[in-house]
Order: sequence, then C-alpha cells, then structure tokens
Amino acid sequence: MKAQALTPCVQSFCSALDSKLKARLDDLLCYLPTDSSAAKETPPVVQPRSAFDRYADAGTVEGLLRDHCIACIHHVLGCVREELQSTQSLLEGQTDAPSDARLNAVLFMARLCQSLTELCPHLKQCILGQSGSTETALKETRSTKKLGKGKAQGVTPVQAQWQGVKAELLQQSLFAYQIWSSAVTKVRSCFSPHSCFLPGVFVHSAPCGHGQHCCSSAGC
Repeated sequence: MKAQALTPCVQSFCSALDSKLKARLDDLLCYLPTDSSAAKETPPVVQPRSAFDRYADAGTVEGLLRDHCIACIHHVLGCVREELQSTQSLLEGQTDAPSDARLNAVLFMARLCQSLTELCPHLKQCILGQSGSTETALKETRSTKKLGKGKAQGVTPVQAQWQGVKAELLQQSLFAYQIWSSAVTKVRSCFSPHSCFLPGVFVHSAPCGHGQHCCSSAGC
C-alpha cells in the first residue's frame, strides 16, 4: 500500500465502503444463483416442486443491486467533482500559496478515485453479478481466436457499465492530480529564486565584499 501511496485515510474509506457492499451482497445471496460455470459442471438435481422459486427474480435483483451501486459511485463522483471544481476556481483567483489542508484534500480525492475499484472488490462483484465475471469472457474470446472465427466478441452491456465506472473514476483522479500539480507549482513560485530561508541561515542574493554571494546567519 505504501508503494502505491495509499494513505490510511484512503484505505479506511475504501474498507468502510467495501464492508457495506459486502453486507448488502450477503443479504441478497440467497436470491441469487451460484456461478453458471459451476452449475454446468454439476449434474442437475431434481428439486421438489415448490410454489415459491427464490431464483425467479434473480435478474431483477442483480439489476437493482447494480443500479444502486452505480448510483452510489456517481454520488461519490459528484461530490468529488464539486469539491475539485470549487478548489480549481479558488486557486485560479488566489495569488498566494494554497493551504496544506486544501492540497491534502485534493490529493486524497485523487488517490481515492484511483484506488477505489482495487480496494473495494465487492463493488466489482455487485456490478458484474455472480455469473458476470470477466474470466468467462476472456475464455470465450481465447477459444474464438483459436478456432479462427474472426474477431473477438465484444463486451456485454454489464461489463460495459463496469468499464464505464472505472473510466469515470480514472478521469476524476487525473483531474484531481492535475489540480494538485498546478497548486504545487504555484507554491514553488511563491518562493523567491534569489533568496531562501533556512533555520538560522539567510542566503543573500546580493554579492558580499569579496564579490561572491554570502551565506551566513548574521549577513556580510
């Protein structure tokens, strides 16, 4: 995590969100069938007739769960976008260096959007569904290529939604990093290139009596 610059705040946020998604998914698992690939390998078992089929609305349940999760991510992205636009407008009209708190907030949002899909594995599961894994699509694509049946099959609508969520998060992450980079550049420009302050030392830009620049705590 440290190598990816993922701070404890980012990890804590993603962990809390992933826990809520897992709880929501666990509540609905009894109404969702198992993986289709496993079902194909297992011989069918004759179940006793029942007036209630708990898997009858599995497609509707998956669809509602998917829509709810995507709406949740869009809400997060909306809040992030609003904060970033506000920060960008403030920095454009600000002549002095921005505060550390604002810079840290921008960097937090950049890292959050960048790592959300990685640190929230249940988000992918909720959107793709129990049987909508990308591994199945990859196997079908490889087998199609081996058989020489032309171009690989395209992604499914559900996979396209997942790719769209990842693309939106990446876009906001890059936007936040761009704002942070511009703010850091402004901070650096606030320091004079001809003089700098160090603890107990002042470096003068004017030459001393020896014709050289002076560096001392008391001056020339």
